[in-house]
Amino acid sequence: MSERKRERRRTRSRSKDRKREDSGSRRKRSRDRSSSRELRKLWVRPLLKVRCIDPEYKKGYYFRKKMVVIDVVSYDIVVCKSEDGKLLEDIHPSRLESVIPKESPAYVMIVRGKQAGKVAEIRARDKRQCLATVEILPDREKVLELSYDSICEYVGEVD
Repeated sequence: MSERKRERRRTRSRSKDRKREDSGSRRKRSRDRSSSRELRKLWVRPLLKVRCIDPEYKKGYYFRKKMVVIDVVSYDIVVCKSEDGKLLEDIHPSRLESVIPKESPAYVMIVRGKQAGKVAEIRARDKRQCLATVEILPDREKVLELSYDSICEYVGEVD
């Protein structure tokens, strides 16, 4: 084999190695971006009242119990405070569901859709179709009809 051919092979293998390294760093960057996007898509937020739906969490003691979200630490860790005052620091959001308030006037936070993160007041409920008519605060200009899955009881202060 000639010296030229050997040199070409060496440079080809070096460039392939560089491409591999570059693609690895691209993957890392895309993972970082996707995790921040996932956090934005996460429906659980502080000051929401939620219900534990995992019968195996803490041996079933908190099954169907309501609690308030204190902090969202990461995509898979939420800190909640139970009704009896205990702090639960290792709850996965998949173990929780939103709570729809029964009494009126009631305040909710929109957790899905374009209006996610906004606080609203419930005006009417349709239990058969699982829909709620809400009025977005503070201007009260927009009235929306949202599914129960798109809202959750808000326990924070409302101005």
